[in-house]
Amino acid sequence: MNGWRQVRELGEVWNVRERAGTLVRRLGTRPDRFQAALDALLAVLQRHGVAATFPTTALPLARHPQPFQALNAQGMEVAAHSFQHLDLSALPPAVQRDQVVRARQVFERAGIRAAGFRAPYLRWNDELLRILARTGFQYDSSSSLWWPVLPSDERLRPVIDYYRPDDAATVPALPSLRPEGLVALPTSLPDDEMLVDRLGLAAHDVAAVWRTVLGMSYARDELFVLLLHPERGLVCAEALDQVLADARQRQPAVWIATLAEVADWWKIRPQCQITIAAADPGVWQVQVSAPAAARLLAQAAEVRPWNEAPSLDLPVTRAWLGDTQEVLVQRFTLRSATRPVIGLAPDSARPLLGFLRQQGYIVEVSAERSLYSVYIDQAGFDAAREGRRLMREVEGATAPLLRFSRWPAAARSALVVSGDVDAVTIWDYLWRLREG
Repeated sequence: MNGWRQVRELGEVWNVRERAGTLVRRLGTRPDRFQAALDALLAVLQRHGVAATFPTTALPLARHPQPFQALNAQGMEVAAHSFQHLDLSALPPAVQRDQVVRARQVFERAGIRAAGFRAPYLRWNDELLRILARTGFQYDSSSSLWWPVLPSDERLRPVIDYYRPDDAATVPALPSLRPEGLVALPTSLPDDEMLVDRLGLAAHDVAAVWRTVLGMSYARDELFVLLLHPERGLVCAEALDQVLADARQRQPAVWIATLAEVADWWKIRPQCQITIAAADPGVWQVQVSAPAAARLLAQAAEVRPWNEAPSLDLPVTRAWLGDTQEVLVQRFTLRSATRPVIGLAPDSARPLLGFLRQQGYIVEVSAERSLYSVYIDQAGFDAAREGRRLMREVEGATAPLLRFSRWPAAARSALVVSGDVDAVTIWDYLWRLREG
C-alpha cells in the first residue's frame, strides 16, 4: 500500500481536510512554531526535574536534526517512530523491515541511539515485533490501553476503533517481556488528539482526565504512559504541569521515567534473588540479593533483625502502604506458620509462572500446598483477562508474604511522558507519506 492510498483510507478516521487548517496554525512552514511548542513542554519537564520520551518519525529527523540532537543532549529520550508515518500493520513484512531499517539508519546518521520504537497510529502486528527485535531495538510501545475515564462519545469512536486498544478496566497496564526479547510497554489513551482536537477540552479538563488515569494506575501499582504530540505543547503544557505536580506529591512515590528506563528496569528485575531457610518452627531466615534499586516488601509480616537484637541505628523496615512494609536490610528473620512466598502447582500453566515473577512475586514450584501462605493451582492462564484479578488475590492475602516492589525504590506506580513527533513543519506533514 503506497502512502497516498493510506492517506485516502485514513481520511475518514483522522478528518484530514478539517485537521489541515489546525496543523498549519500549529506547525507553520518553518520549524519555529514547532520549537516554541516543544519548548513549552520542555520548560514543564525541567521545572519538575524529569525526562520524557519523544518517538520521532525519521523523515522529519533527517530534515531537521537539530531539535532532536538538542533533546538528546538535554537527557531526553528520542525513540524511533518508523521511517515514514504509515500504518505498518497493513504492509508486507519486507516493507515493514525496510521502514524499520531506514529509520535506524537516519537515527545513526544524526548521532542518536534509538533504544525503542513506537509504530505510527499505534498499529502493529507480531511480525513487526520480530523485526524490531532482530534489528536491535530493546522495547516497543505500540500496544495501547483505553482507560475508562470519559463518557461514551461518537466523536471518539472512529479513532478508538482504528487504534484497537485493550480495555484498561480489565487488562493490567504493565510492561511485559515478550518471547522476541522486547519489552512491551503499553501506551495509554485517551491522548491529546482525542481530548483537544476531537472533544475540544480546555487545559484544566485535559489535566483532570490525565490525573484520573494517574490515580487509577497508582491505585493498581501500574504504568501510565501519557501520550501527547509536541505541536500541541502550548495547549497541553498546563495540563502536563498539573499531572506532574500530582505525581510528585504522592507517597509512596510515583516513579517518573523514560520508556527506555522502564524497559531497562524490567529486564534487570529477574536478577532479584531471595533465599529462605527455616530457623525454628514458624521462624524463617531470609537473605536478599538484588540490584540496588530493588526493594523487598513484606506483607502482613513480622520482620526482625537477623540476630534478633534490634539496632538503634539501622531500622529493619519502614511503612509502605497498608499492612505492607519496605524491608531495609539484606538479612532478616520473619515469623510465619507457612513459607512466606507463593507456591505454584507443578502442572500450572507455564505463562502463569512467568507473569508472577515479572510482577516481582517470589514463586516456588511445589506440590506441597500446605507449606505456603498463597498457593495457586491453575492449568490455564490469560494475563489480559486474569492478570489483575490474580494480583488482587495475591496482594489481598492476610498471611505473611514477601515480594519485590514492581518499581524502583519501592515506588507505588510509574509514569512516562511520551510525545510523538510526526512532523516539524507543515511540509513534513503534507509530504511525509509521499516520500519513500
